[in-house]
Amino acid sequence: MKRFSVGLGITVLVVLLALGTYNYVTATEETIVVGYLPTSLDSALFVADDLGMFTKEGLKVQLVPFRTGSELIDAANKNQIDVGYVGITPVTSAIDQNSSIKIVAAVNTEGSGIVVSNTSNIKNASDFEGKNILIPKVGSIQDIIFRYMLLKNNVNPASVNITEMDVPLMQDALISGKVDGYVAWEPYVSQAKVNGTGIVLMNSNDIWPNIPGCVVIAPTGS
Repeated sequence: MKRFSVGLGITVLVVLLALGTYNYVTATEETIVVGYLPTSLDSALFVADDLGMFTKEGLKVQLVPFRTGSELIDAANKNQIDVGYVGITPVTSAIDQNSSIKIVAAVNTEGSGIVVSNTSNIKNASDFEGKNILIPKVGSIQDIIFRYMLLKNNVNPASVNITEMDVPLMQDALISGKVDGYVAWEPYVSQAKVNGTGIVLMNSNDIWPNIPGCVVIAPTGS
């Protein structure tokens, strides 16, 4: 990646994602590598790319998917990406550890939820004790939401068997009966309800209204 024009490109990219419009400036065609997670929380990025909004502004953008926010942050720290579209918790954790990244824009709030199996007897927080629950990653926004919900209801998170799994695999694990539920980002929450594969017990707004979701980040040298 050539870095001398990336700063201008990132500025235009953030404006496009934030405002959903285009007709600002004409930037160079240096490639801007954008890391993202395969989630509907990143929909502004996908829509902008599909409509050719970046190309119209003279931006050459390459989208690179990551499985987890921590993997994306690691790539940003290594200057393997120019921009990241990622959940706020791995970002703040990385900054707290003196990571060389910065938040350049807020993107969305909420957008996660807790899904339990159709045969589950889980009705409230205390019912999670002894159950097997999947999260994307320890320290993810989904992990924070779930643990916050448990603590708020006087349930020790240590009493729940919390396991990491890639989000796209969670529904199959739920259907097979290997787990009792999962905490994920959209669209994997709503999909469970639409497909009849699970019950949406809580959405993130039921637990923590307006909790920060995703942000746009960049290495400090960009």
